[in-house]
Amino acid sequence: MGVLGLLSAWFPWTSLVIVGVLALTPLAALALAGFLLANGVVMLRREGRRLDNRPSHVAGRALPVLPAAAFTLVLTRNSVAVTVAAPMFLLCSYLGVVFVVDAVVYGRTPHSITPAAIVIRGSQVIDGQVPTPLRSTLDKGLQIYGQAPSGVSPTTGSLRRAGFG
Repeated sequence: MGVLGLLSAWFPWTSLVIVGVLALTPLAALALAGFLLANGVVMLRREGRRLDNRPSHVAGRALPVLPAAAFTLVLTRNSVAVTVAAPMFLLCSYLGVVFVVDAVVYGRTPHSITPAAIVIRGSQVIDGQVPTPLRSTLDKGLQIYGQAPSGVSPTTGSLRRAGFG
């Protein structure tokens, strides 16, 4: 008799909790996929169709495919396929559950600390032109600075002239 058997013998409701967690795990992965897709769409609209704006969108499309592929591999009843399918399903489930738990905990955490400084991570300014991602980051930094001035607001990045790396 394993640990789950002992828990079920001592606390009959434990088996219901385990079934509930197993049932909600794929839903958590689907929720993560939905948020990744939404983030990808926002990134593409705000910052254009560049390769560096697509990872969350691609991950949002791939995340629901992995459990379906794992389920298909299990249906083959091949031991190698099942061995490959188990980590695929567990990885998607883990990512989904971690995302949901993190979102709930972070959402309930009070944030009352006034920062001593606002650090704005930048990117390259090319020929005096500020790229769209940097412009939106600087605008958000100025907005936060205007709400609660902290005295210091350093930025990072570099300058680059056309034709030079």
